[in-house]
Amino acid sequence: MIAAVRDVTERKQADEALRQAQKMEAVGELTSGIAHDFNNILSAMIGALEPLAELVAENDDAARYVRMSMRAALTASDLVKRLLAFSRRRPAHPEPLVSG
Repeated sequence: MIAAVRDVTERKQADEALRQAQKMEAVGELTSGIAHDFNNILSAMIGALEPLAELVAENDDAARYVRMSMRAALTASDLVKRLLAFSRRRPAHPEPLVSG
């Protein structure tokens, strides 16, 4: 009887571990998708800010705003890199660890 209870308990723990792994995989996939989309937007912003910086170099106020915008975009780009690193740490194919 005790062996049967232990088997059921182990099975429930394995099922819960599998569910948790699947949740983390889904979070990782969602994070990765959002990060890639956001990275595309940031690339366009940075690509537009670089030539704009040259165009407004003579205007101190405008140049300052462009530099501020560029710093913000680069900071966001670093955040995207961290999100992508997080999303790659998820398990590839979770499976229950049940003997039997």
